[in-house]
Amino acid sequence: MNPSFKTPAGQSAFTTVYDRALERWPIPIERLFVPTRFGRTHVLVSGPLEAPPFFLMHGMAGTSTMWAPNIAALARTHRVYMPEFAGGLRLERGGAAHGEP
Repeated sequence: MNPSFKTPAGQSAFTTVYDRALERWPIPIERLFVPTRFGRTHVLVSGPLEAPPFFLMHGMAGTSTMWAPNIAALARTHRVYMPEFAGGLRLERGGAAHGEP
C-alpha cells in the first residue's frame, strides 16, 4: 500500500477517482514512469513530440489532474509534462508498485 493512504480502501477509492479523471482528459495523454532516486515517479504527458517542453507542478494536496481545464490550450504549442510528486499516488518504492496500471 502507498504510504500516502491510511487504508487500502482509501487508496482504492482515490485511485478510482483519479483514473476516472484521466478517462475524461480532453486530449491524448501518455502515462510514463520515470526512475528517480526516490523511486519511479508517475508523469502525465500531453502535446506534440516536437514541441518545446513545459512542466506543470500541482499543489501538494492535489494531483496533475488539476490541469485538465488548461491542458488543451497549453499542449497546442508545448509538450507538457506533469509529474506527480514523490510519495504521491503513483510512486514506486523498494520495488513495490503503488497503483501502477
